[in-house]
Amino acid sequence: MSKLKLNADTRWMKIKGIPIIGNTKTSSIIGLDEKGYSLVKEIEKSGLDLETMQDENSELVNALIEGGYFNNIKSKIESAYLHVTHRCNLHCLGCYSYEDMRNDLLDLDTEMMKHILDELKSVGVDNLVISGGEPFLRQDLLEILRYAKLDLSISNISLITNGTILDIDWEEVKKYIDLLSFSLDSYKDDISFIRDEGIFNKIIKNIEESKKYLPTNIIVTIHKKNIDSLEEYKKLTDKLNVSMNISLFVAKKDEVFKDYILDSSDYEKLSEVIMTSNISILDSSIEGQLGCRESCGAGKSIISVDANGNVTPCHLFYEKEFILGNIQENGLAKILNNSKLNPVVAFTVEDIDDCQQCEYNYLCGAGCRYRSYCTKGSISSVDPVCGLYKAYFNSFFKSL
Repeated sequence: MSKLKLNADTRWMKIKGIPIIGNTKTSSIIGLDEKGYSLVKEIEKSGLDLETMQDENSELVNALIEGGYFNNIKSKIESAYLHVTHRCNLHCLGCYSYEDMRNDLLDLDTEMMKHILDELKSVGVDNLVISGGEPFLRQDLLEILRYAKLDLSISNISLITNGTILDIDWEEVKKYIDLLSFSLDSYKDDISFIRDEGIFNKIIKNIEESKKYLPTNIIVTIHKKNIDSLEEYKKLTDKLNVSMNISLFVAKKDEVFKDYILDSSDYEKLSEVIMTSNISILDSSIEGQLGCRESCGAGKSIISVDANGNVTPCHLFYEKEFILGNIQENGLAKILNNSKLNPVVAFTVEDIDDCQQCEYNYLCGAGCRYRSYCTKGSISSVDPVCGLYKAYFNSFFKSL
């Protein structure tokens, strides 16, 4: 019997003096004591013969097997954003899917949307985020959702709405959606930051209805004008008894956005709040379980499809130079196969010199490439949230 070898996805870390082995494909991380470290180093050098393995090593070896350290695991797209329409009834500042003529553009028809869903399922997508524009403006939305959930058996489907559409058939929606997220701009009715005025009470009414039928979440976009109000948002979500996470306002430096773009002092504030409030940040490693990652996953484990069928590495990269292809023209497998030289898809944490010396590099995966692109003009620059990551991981390991 040939010996088992650690695969190329294996990475080593040393955090607070603790040796840790990780796998970038499975996200597995295993902390090692002195004996475990010696064993894995021996396996790395000479391979593992299961027939001669001592029983005392079986627990660690089984963890390595279950973590995928010996298998050559093929990359697959696990998650995708699907923008079902350009159209929207609001005018949000800094919207990542904004189009000048968005409400004059025709939506792709129902059959094409089903074809896109077929393509997403074919490459492994089992976590689907339906977004827009405003998805509930599509008259055939329920048919699209039904096809994704029942015909394709996509396990986890969430939908992001601005919450202003009142004529919703909740009994039908709950059959096909696992989570409904409401983008919320303010925490009371007489304030608006980046969205239209006079919509707060309408959104709250919809949130109250939604939570009667299915898990309901609030997404708050944090920017310079509301960063000091995080506790107010938390009080509101606690009162509504729904979950909350935040996204960070990201935009290229422009006079229109200058009063909203976060700076280093704002990220320091965020760090203090995140440490005490247990709030997760979307598009960051401060979300979900701790794991080993070589990048943010854009174009590798997650993609986005816009309302024209354009495939991009994630829902933030809307610029033409980052488009990987169009599903109306080519199959998704072919598009992804040809995308490997795209700088966002090819990026790993090893591409940033400053990250090489950081003990947390394979935990944060260098953060969000789009934030780096917007703030520094390069996808290979340090994520401005870097300090927050370090504070978060420092706190996590200090608590162990």
